[in-house]
Formats: sequence, structure tokens, C-alpha cells
Amino acid sequence: MTAADPSFSSSADKRSLLARIGHWLVERYGEPGESPTSLTATRVQELLQNSRRRHVVDLIDEYGALAIGELAERVAARETGVDPEQVPSDDRKRVYVGLYQCHLDKLDEADVVEYDKRGGLVEAGPELSGVAGVMHAVEARTGGESA
Repeated sequence: MTAADPSFSSSADKRSLLARIGHWLVERYGEPGESPTSLTATRVQELLQNSRRRHVVDLIDEYGALAIGELAERVAARETGVDPEQVPSDDRKRVYVGLYQCHLDKLDEADVVEYDKRGGLVEAGPELSGVAGVMHAVEARTGGESA
């Protein structure tokens, strides 16, 4: 997906957040083997740099598993600031396509989620709790800037 991430007002904001994530990981966990996840700090940064993937991590951390349609609706609701029932179908479809074509595969490859394309189910993967923990810790330290 080539569209700019709407949660960052500039590329400098994005670089700043990514640098803070990296510094926090090193400060908190030291060397990569001491991290709450087996993923490298760089890989965690790459996964969390997109707001849509952060929403997926947060929602699957909260619910454990969601059908891709419901997940798309909930992500679209967060992006548009409305209740899930009020999400316009165009917004839901736009998010669904982005999740299906890009974001869920990236999270699945990193074992953050387990994504069954055939069944349309997204579940927590073995790396979810570690990545979600890092995300929530960074949000707490930055005043919620990573969500």
C-alpha cells in the first residue's frame, strides 16, 4: 500500500517515533535476546510503523481472534472516529482490502497473528503479546502517539 500513514503529520514524526521505539527497546531489554519477543527491534519498528497494523495488534490482543470482516470494520471505526456500526461501506472495504493485500500477511509472516486466508480468521500468534507489550509501553511513554 502506498498511501501515507494518516497518523503521522510528517516523515520526521514517523522517524522520531521509530527512533523512540528502538531506544526504548534497547533501554528496556538490552540485547535482542533479552526482548519480550524474538523479533528484532528493527522488525518490531517496521511492523508498528503503520497505524493500521497497530490497530490490528491492539484489537487481536483485546479480542484474541476476529473474522477479517469484523476486524476491518473495527479498524475503519478507529480510523474514522465512529462506532463500528456506523462505518461507511466504502471505508470498511478500503480497510478490508489493505488488510487482505498487505498488513495481515506482514503480521502473519512475523508470527504476530495467525491469518487463515481461506477461513477469514485472524488470531493471536506467538509473538503478539510481546509486540503488543512493546506497543503499549511506547504509547505510555509517548502519551499514546503510536496508536
